[in-house]
Amino acid sequence: MYEISCNVRFSETDRSGVMSMNGLLRLFQDVGYAHALERGFGLEFTKRTRCTWYLLSWQIEAFRMPAAGEHITLRTCIYDMRASLAHKSIAMYDSDGNCLALGDTMWVYVNVDRQEPAEPGQDTASGWKEEDFGDRISAPQGISAAGASASRRIRVPADAQRLADCIAEQYILDTNGHANNVRLTELAMRLAGADNGSCVRLRAEFKEQVKAQSVICPIIKKDTLHANSGIADTDTVLDADDAEDILVSTVAFKDTGGQVMAVFEFTQRQNKKAI
Repeated sequence: MYEISCNVRFSETDRSGVMSMNGLLRLFQDVGYAHALERGFGLEFTKRTRCTWYLLSWQIEAFRMPAAGEHITLRTCIYDMRASLAHKSIAMYDSDGNCLALGDTMWVYVNVDRQEPAEPGQDTASGWKEEDFGDRISAPQGISAAGASASRRIRVPADAQRLADCIAEQYILDTNGHANNVRLTELAMRLAGADNGSCVRLRAEFKEQVKAQSVICPIIKKDTLHANSGIADTDTVLDADDAEDILVSTVAFKDTGGQVMAVFEFTQRQNKKAI
C-alpha cells in the first residue's frame, strides 16, 4: 500500500471551507502520479520506452469532505494487473482513521506512438514493489460506497439535450498531448452544475483522446431519483440512507462525427448543503 499524508490545502477547498469534489479529483490524481513517479514511471520512462499508463475510468464517492488545514492520509494500491490493464484503489482518511472518500480506477498500458495497448515489459513489471499491491480498498462497515463499486460502463442517454459546442483549449492539455482527465471532468461537472458542493459521487469513462483544438459536442440528461425508487435511464443505485432527492446528471462529450469521447455521471444530493 502506497501512502501519503498532508494537510488539506486552501486551494483544494470551496466557499464553505471544505474540500471540493474538484479538489478531491486533483488530489487523487496527484497521489497516483506521485506513486508512479516514485517507482520510476515518469516522463523519462515514457521518453525511453514510448509507453505510459492511460486512465480508462474512475468512480469516486465522498462520505465527508475534510476542512482546510485538516490532516489527511491517502492510500492507494494495485489490486489487479493483467496484460495491459490495471485496477487501482485509492482512499482518503482523517486523523482518526475514518474513511472520507473512496475511489476505483482502471488503467491501460499504451504505446504512445502507435496509440494502442502494449504488453508491459520486464522493466515495467519490476518497477512496482510488493507493497504496491493489495486487496481492493472497501468502505468501512456501515458505510455504503455505491459509486466507487459501480460498473465503469456509463450508458449514454438517447434523449439527452444538446449543449453548445466548446473547444479543447491548450490549458486543459497534459504531458500526453491530450486533455487532462481531471480538467475534462471539471468541464463536464461545470456544464452539469455539479460544482457547487453538492456532488457526492462521480463516475467517468474515457473512450477517446480529446486533443488540442478538438471540438467537443456536449449532451446532458438530468434525472431526479427518490428514496426506494429507480429509473431506467441511469445506473445509479440509491442507498438505504438516501432519504432525500438525488439529482443524477449524465454528460457525454462527442466529436463532430457523433463519436463518444467521454461519459460522466454526477450524483448530487438535492437537499444537501455543501459538505
